[in-house]
Amino acid sequence: MPYIERLDLSKCQINTISIGSFTILVHLKYLDLSDNRCLKFRGLANVTRELPSTSIEILRINKMHQTFDLNTIMTKCQVEPLRCTNLTEMQLAGNRLQIIESGALQYLPKTLKKISIADNEFSFGEYIKDVSDVTVEEVNASYMGLSHYLMDPDEICEHRQPGYSPCNESTDFYREFKIKRNIEDLHRQNAFLSLFGFVPIPMKLRKFHFRECKLRYYIPEMNFENNIVEFIDISFNAFYDWQGPITNLRYLTFLDISNNFCSKVSTEFFEYGTNLTTLLIQNNLLGFVLPKDINGKILAKVTKLKVLNLADNRIPSLPKAIFNSQTEIRILNLSGNMFENLIFKIDHMTKLSYLDLSDNRLSTLASSFTKQLDILSKNVPNLTVNLLGNPIKCTCESIQLIQWIASTNVHVLDMIKQNCQSHQINLNSSKLIYDILKKKCSSYTTTIVTVVSWLVIFGIVIIAGIAYRYRWKLRYAYYIVKGKHHGQIKPFRTDDDFVFDAFISYADDDGPFVYTKFLKHLEEDRNIRCCIHKRDFLAGNDIATNITSAIHNSRKTVIIMSQHFLESDWCLFEFNMAKMESIYARSKENIIMLVFLEQMSSKDLPLNILELVQSKSYIEYPNDEYGDVVFWDKLKEALSV
Repeated sequence: MPYIERLDLSKCQINTISIGSFTILVHLKYLDLSDNRCLKFRGLANVTRELPSTSIEILRINKMHQTFDLNTIMTKCQVEPLRCTNLTEMQLAGNRLQIIESGALQYLPKTLKKISIADNEFSFGEYIKDVSDVTVEEVNASYMGLSHYLMDPDEICEHRQPGYSPCNESTDFYREFKIKRNIEDLHRQNAFLSLFGFVPIPMKLRKFHFRECKLRYYIPEMNFENNIVEFIDISFNAFYDWQGPITNLRYLTFLDISNNFCSKVSTEFFEYGTNLTTLLIQNNLLGFVLPKDINGKILAKVTKLKVLNLADNRIPSLPKAIFNSQTEIRILNLSGNMFENLIFKIDHMTKLSYLDLSDNRLSTLASSFTKQLDILSKNVPNLTVNLLGNPIKCTCESIQLIQWIASTNVHVLDMIKQNCQSHQINLNSSKLIYDILKKKCSSYTTTIVTVVSWLVIFGIVIIAGIAYRYRWKLRYAYYIVKGKHHGQIKPFRTDDDFVFDAFISYADDDGPFVYTKFLKHLEEDRNIRCCIHKRDFLAGNDIATNITSAIHNSRKTVIIMSQHFLESDWCLFEFNMAKMESIYARSKENIIMLVFLEQMSSKDLPLNILELVQSKSYIEYPNDEYGDVVFWDKLKEALSV
């Protein structure tokens, strides 16, 4: 098929291209070998050495290298045959290229206009000096260092067939590169910064793409070689400090340095932008620097701007003279910032057609600013102002703004129409709007104050009632969180995780019973681990935290009920904390065991304790020799469950 002009062999799982494969294709103009990863980039020589016999104009060799293979090198023998072709476009994206042999770029054909080296891994080397010899008009070097996609696995390759001929003449260069590679990586950042002293650049280059390369540097003083660059896109990096000055970019008209986290800009940085017409610097942190530029020096040299995007920069305000030099502006985007008031001067922008103030914090516009817009509308009949996403409503606070919107010649994009229609106000009649709102605002002032006062009182009462209703739950949650923070409380999964079998809650007056009988019969005779506050609480911690932690770390809570218990505030606190533990931490499991030391009337018991007595079992201490044995055995059995 000798008359083929367009040949697409991408994604064909080709392992080898033998010598002589393309010799007969003298009419071939377009060749795509992309996504044949088993070829690897070093196998390119078999392709390029035969292209001079074709009519090749576009060569696409993207992703010819394995995703997780070692980085690769472009050598002279791979590029040299291209010198005798009429190639106009060349794509080398995604090949894990790290370095180019010195002198190799000089063999690129003079007809080459566009080249893509995106998604590679370039390091610095002597090849950078050869960049100025390349005749391309557009270079795409975006997405550097992004070749490792986890969802993009390597291809399974067969053994190479006879006919593969790598570049043997560059073996010494490969060996030299491997020796120097580690040293070069150590000096990478210093090399980058020193390069900025004098930057080589193709003399015919017009467009340069360097988007999303994840570089984090400041931009120092830079001096470019003679060039005719018109378009630069270095967005989505991390050029956090724009120092400059930058010289010899007098033909530049389009600059995109958005999404770079920049918070510092020197007054000299934009001095090169005398011919800039489009400046995109959105989604940075210029809110830290522009409000301080009182005299407008940062943008003073950028006098021919037609499009300026300052959106999403966290700008709270701008000084009056910030845009003094921008008289040619057509589109000014200030959306997504934090403006609450606008004081900057715009009435000199006689060609302004679109002002985007959406998604700010503007509840109204100052009369001084609306007057400027009215002046501009006389020269620009289609002037549009976008106020969407601002807290502007059809209320008394916005009465002057609503009157201006209804009467001005400026086309305003907002939600006021819908808001006013919900109030049954005809926006087409400014006098009616003003009269209705004025009447409402004057008559409702006293009513509003009264209603608000009652609402505040009612809210306080409701909050106080809720807090009192759930006071024990809130206190329990507070002390549990506090105990976990200090490491006293740890999550448990099984019964073996409990530190104690029982927490003993008793009044100090009942202490002799606890020490002489309770602990002796349970701990010494029946091996039940008990927690006693005077013995087991951690010194230095507040009492409430110790109580909550002890209950949480114990399987059961034993209440030694007596009249002394009811008279003790701390005993009642322990009872309520145990009840909260049962409800909220143990899925309503009954962990409270009541032991009555004495006969007590139901009328003497608080309601919450009486409720537990009536719904759950309890034990009365018999205080006789036979009953004692049964009592202690039953108690041990209950605490062991």
